[in-house]
Amino acid sequence: MNYVELIRETEDIDMMRDYLRDWNYRNYLIFLTGINTGLRISDIVNLKVSNIRGYYILLIEKKTKKRRKVKMNAFAQEKKWIGTLKARKSGKYLFQSHRSKQTIIKTSCLYHYQASC
Repeated sequence: MNYVELIRETEDIDMMRDYLRDWNYRNYLIFLTGINTGLRISDIVNLKVSNIRGYYILLIEKKTKKRRKVKMNAFAQEKKWIGTLKARKSGKYLFQSHRSKQTIIKTSCLYHYQASC
């Protein structure tokens, strides 16, 4: 099992955000989704366009199996993030793998990306 330290300092969050924005836009959006919603990475990578209802994310958490309704904050209501939603069909994953557009990203890949930052 992979272990990742929390990023607690605002400066570190800003550095990570800037790095990901320039390096990989998809991972940048995943990072922003995580820090702005508090969702686990396993829940973020399983999000589908159909989970988004107006300014809410509706999902069943993978770890606890509980239904959750997360209100999007100002970041999520931003045009850049919403623009990625409009480009995808309803049944598609929000954050797709680069290798196969039909599959989700493996969380182990994202741990690898964070370690390389």
